[in-house]
Amino acid sequence: MLKEIFSPAATALVGASPDFATYSGKVMHYFRRLGYEGQLWPVNPKYSAIGKTACYPSLAELPGRPDHVGIAVSASRVLSVLEQAVAAGARVATLFSAGFAESGNEDGQRLQERIGSFCRETGLRVLGPNCNGLINWRDRYVLSATSAVADQKGRAGNIGIVSQSGGLDR
Repeated sequence: MLKEIFSPAATALVGASPDFATYSGKVMHYFRRLGYEGQLWPVNPKYSAIGKTACYPSLAELPGRPDHVGIAVSASRVLSVLEQAVAAGARVATLFSAGFAESGNEDGQRLQERIGSFCRETGLRVLGPNCNGLINWRDRYVLSATSAVADQKGRAGNIGIVSQSGGLDR
């Protein structure tokens, strides 16, 4: 399971964007710039390609099984995307989306509880919600849009950092 989290062979990014000013656009940019060698499948029905990378309308239409799915869509769409991720064979998802228990409203709390129940039922592992993602320099895997890597080339070392998402900056 740790391989699928930190060094997956194939990653899908749902809500992918060609606009580097957006969260998912930054994630796409970092994947390209830092040289991730695994499969990267952007998913967004608005685009047929993002740069030179084919973009797929849904997880069901990917050319293979994603190990890890990054999710950057509205909170109301997240449960449906998680269902599609499980159907596509994913074992891990990183949920960038916000609007759950952290929002302080009852609807967000209920939705987060439903996601938790879904994950327990299916065995899907989820990082998040409202997660800043993760970075594995050794394998050039940057599933994050954090500004902490904006100007970095990424160098593997022997130190790891685990942080509350808002707690790491340059």
